[in-house]
Amino acid sequence: MINQERTMKKKSITLGLLLALFASGLSFAQQTGGTTNTGGTNTGTSTTGSGTTGSTGTSGSTGSTETGTSGSAGTGTTGATGSGTTGSTRMGSGSTGMGPRESGSMMVGKESMEKFDRLNKKGAEAVAAIRPTSAKLSSADQALMLEVAKGGMMQLEVSRAAVQKATSPEVRQLAQAEVEEQTGLSAKLKEIADAKGVTLPTTPDADTQAMVTRMQGMSGTEFDKMYVSESGVKGHEKLDAVMSNVKKNASDSNLKEVEKAAHPLVKTHLKVAQEVMTKMGGSGSTGMR
Repeated sequence: MINQERTMKKKSITLGLLLALFASGLSFAQQTGGTTNTGGTNTGTSTTGSGTTGSTGTSGSTGSTETGTSGSAGTGTTGATGSGTTGSTRMGSGSTGMGPRESGSMMVGKESMEKFDRLNKKGAEAVAAIRPTSAKLSSADQALMLEVAKGGMMQLEVSRAAVQKATSPEVRQLAQAEVEEQTGLSAKLKEIADAKGVTLPTTPDADTQAMVTRMQGMSGTEFDKMYVSESGVKGHEKLDAVMSNVKKNASDSNLKEVEKAAHPLVKTHLKVAQEVMTKMGGSGSTGMR
């Protein structure tokens, strides 16, 4: 009986030791093996910076990625978080590589191209705003309208030739402005004439045709000087005189509106043409008024 009790105690002690050893081994395994979920496999977060780029901006460099190392015991060291270098935010210039606009750098006479364009646009808008009436014209007013129409048609035809043949950019700009001015004025005169039952010429007269033919036989600097002298200066002096006559003597409201809208631009073109002529070695004036 005593021997059986001793045997049972030995078995209990042995079983307790085995359970203790098992529990100890399980704890050790948890400490050493269980760290894999937080140790070396933990990868740092990478941030890739990208610079905001204009036409010359640069993109940011890619951030480095660091991997955490496994702890020898206990919890593994968490991998370091790599941070990408933030991309440069230097903006590109946005420039297209183009030089300054011609209208901003070029001069026509003593006016900047920008101001010259603005004056031409203002004149064109004033002419376009005229609203024709059906009031009949007196014979004197009809004669005045015919003078304006004929003078404008000569300027238009000669300036069209100059746009094609002039070699000086300044002369071409002057001619182009004249084409646009006289095209708008001619269209408005036709509207007024139609409303009042008046017929205006639709083709250039003999003097205009002769002038165009003469200029077509010229080229280079000779052509440029001829155009500026005959159309730019003399042509505008004649138109200036016609417009002054309309202002003084016209009775029709539409004719008065034409003078008020168109005359300032005629004076501007005359002034600029004189300045261009002076640059080219001419007198800039014929003495006509």
